[in-house]
Amino acid sequence: MGHRGEWPACLAVTLALAATGGFAVTAGEPPSAPPALALTVGALCSLLGALLAPRHPQPSTPHRASPALSRLCWSALVGVTGAAAAALLAALPPRNALSLGAGITLLTLALTTAADALGRRFGASGAAALVTALFVTACATPLFLGPLAELFPERRWLLNAVVWVSPLSHLAPLLDFDYLRTPWFYEHARLGGYRFGYPPLTATAAAVAALAASCHWAARPVHPERIDHS
Repeated sequence: MGHRGEWPACLAVTLALAATGGFAVTAGEPPSAPPALALTVGALCSLLGALLAPRHPQPSTPHRASPALSRLCWSALVGVTGAAAAALLAALPPRNALSLGAGITLLTLALTTAADALGRRFGASGAAALVTALFVTACATPLFLGPLAELFPERRWLLNAVVWVSPLSHLAPLLDFDYLRTPWFYEHARLGGYRFGYPPLTATAAAVAALAASCHWAARPVHPERIDHS
């Protein structure tokens, strides 16, 4: 299946994330530049991997396991590619590169499954646009919800919720990178002065598994015998 419908969204998000990542790298202090670059590469690979993944149109006979296995294999390939690119560009230690690869795989799996589910309702182009918009919005959550969380600094669960919504917050701990306390984010998100925690990889895996399962169920093939022809 072609991806002509996804290319405008792919190009737009590539330019947007590349510009954002480049600004984060140049605006940060030298020690934070390599992990910021690796974080940008990880997020970019996850989204582009989901947008460019092979789509699974509804088959004439249901094979529920095949699309799920295909998504998993594709996501693992994206994870390996993204980790290798980040390791080369940011000189990551092997441990961080392996952890980032696992994070990219999980994130790509979630986004790919969501794109497949949305594609049945809105088509490939609509799904690509929705996934892109939701991903970018989620990444920016600490910026526009940070002031709300600041009103209740004693509610640590609220601070954590604002931080955990962002996909960047799931990749950053894998790089040992406290990105919300870098100078640019500290100034614009202003969450760095409060106590919050980044999500562990186990929480990320659990969230991705729940999202993938729900989206896989939504994207399940319709059995012909269940279609009402009356």
